[in-house]
Amino acid sequence: MCSAVHWFRRLFRRLRANRGPKPQVIHQSQGGCAILHAECINETRQAQDLKGLIRDYITQNFLFEDTTLPYDDEASLLGQGIIDSMGVMQMVMYVQSTFGITVEPVEVTPGNFDSVNNLANYISRKGVHKTHDAG
Repeated sequence: MCSAVHWFRRLFRRLRANRGPKPQVIHQSQGGCAILHAECINETRQAQDLKGLIRDYITQNFLFEDTTLPYDDEASLLGQGIIDSMGVMQMVMYVQSTFGITVEPVEVTPGNFDSVNNLANYISRKGVHKTHDAG
């Protein structure tokens, strides 16, 4: 066995001995490895789920399609003409009812509501990682 394999095995044994979360090794396309802890993987999955919910809502309620959102997650919803000021208010109502949070008037800004990423980050900052109905 190569020395890298021995190094990773020793690392795993130390982490298990410290009762930390069991790491997972994920092979990257350039041949390197990255160690991700279970919490990091869960946070990534939750963020992806959150963005998926937002994308689905936008696609079904503003684009009236059953396909996926044809824009990337950084695209400006206002700049692309996907939503207007009434659409922003509809998004606020969606966020409040779906995630069980109160959106204050001062929080209704492009920095919070103008893209899928901005909205997902805003919801996460409010401490929500899943829908209100599921939790």
